[in-house]
Amino acid sequence: MTWRSWLKRKWQHLQDLWRWLIFDRSVPAESQELGRWGEWRAGQFLRQKGFRLLLQNLRMPCGEIDWVAIDQEILVFVEVKTRDLELTDHPIFAIDWKKRRRLRKAARLYLRSLSLSPPPSFRFDAVEVLIYSSHTWECRWTPRLEIKRSSIRFRSSSVCP
Repeated sequence: MTWRSWLKRKWQHLQDLWRWLIFDRSVPAESQELGRWGEWRAGQFLRQKGFRLLLQNLRMPCGEIDWVAIDQEILVFVEVKTRDLELTDHPIFAIDWKKRRRLRKAARLYLRSLSLSPPPSFRFDAVEVLIYSSHTWECRWTPRLEIKRSSIRFRSSSVCP
């Protein structure tokens, strides 16, 4: 691929994104766009709930955390799941034990990188973005997602265990 074709493709993507942001706020069709749209809606929802959003799409070698926020002096790691209910089941069921383990490991690595002593209070939440039809949607918040907090240890290692 030449740099011109790459640049042309990127320019087309930016034009499409701009067109969607300005003219069409309905639900996007593709899976990745749907995920980005859901994270954007979840961010708005969390702000309305009084959260202070710190980071979006925090990538660690172990996995990704969709939002890192603060809620009343508690650090909150938020997983966002967006699903079209006409096609699939509720999004919360997609956060299986493997995903929870990746969340736990990524949170552990992030907390270690802060180098705070003592480590801050934290919890894991989930936000479901439910799409009922092409133009109606709803956000549901699940505070205190069940993840074994006792398994998060603070050792000096910076690689994912």
